[in-house]
Amino acid sequence: MSEKQVSASADSEKIKITASFYPIYIMLLNLTDGIDDVEVSLLAPAETGCLHDYQLTTGDMKLIEKCDILVVNGSGMEDFFDKAFSLKKNSIVVASDGFKPFDGNPHVWVSVS
Repeated sequence: MSEKQVSASADSEKIKITASFYPIYIMLLNLTDGIDDVEVSLLAPAETGCLHDYQLTTGDMKLIEKCDILVVNGSGMEDFFDKAFSLKKNSIVVASDGFKPFDGNPHVWVSVS
């Protein structure tokens, strides 16, 4: 087996986790730091200011399809992705589950309160 084939085989054995947007991605990187068999990827580009200004691409759909776990904020942050996220309905982790948004604000990563 060539070195390239071994590398591809090792990558396919990794648990692939995809974050819907940058703050969730950074949290996942911190949570999985030092774990070799986990690969974290980001759906919306880091420079995306607001997810409501973002449109899914074909590449995004492929990334969603190939990941093992999809981590989203929830609380209405990604509502317009619902059809795409239905591909992973049994593999979605909603980061805001258990948190009550303050005044309907879904930005739960900003403050513990």
